[in-house]
Amino acid sequence: MLNSRSKGRGQTALEVLFLMGVIFTALVLIVPEYLNGDTDTAILMHVRNAADNACTYLNTGVVIEDNVNAPLNGIIEAANYSSLQCQVSGVGITSSTDTQVSLKVVVVYHSNAVSSSDVKDAVENFITETLKVRGGFSESGGNLHYGKKSVSITVEAVRG
Repeated sequence: MLNSRSKGRGQTALEVLFLMGVIFTALVLIVPEYLNGDTDTAILMHVRNAADNACTYLNTGVVIEDNVNAPLNGIIEAANYSSLQCQVSGVGITSSTDTQVSLKVVVVYHSNAVSSSDVKDAVENFITETLKVRGGFSESGGNLHYGKKSVSITVEAVRG
């Protein structure tokens, strides 16, 4: 009788170990993809916020002399210190791998005083400079990184 109870407990213990193995295997397969997507979402959120800040600054028509806003000051001066009526039309991830993510930002503005290429370059530089001072972002070899991912940002400026 005692021997029969030991076999039953042994079998139950093996079944529990098997189930735990299945659960841990599933976690190992699912969690990295979830975390990778979470990283991309965090990067997207930071880029969107920086692009919104760029448009807000361009809409004020006021120049502030500091390192972060410096890329946008030339645009405000060229627009004769008036609002560009800038807005972020869209931000999206164009490609993503385990080591790299590429994003595209579309900015719409209403001013004939500045060219699209100047606005594009200024907003792109502003976003990069803004992200460099935020936690989680760093620059290495001229490339922007978030954690272990290289971040590439392309801005398209459209005159509306």
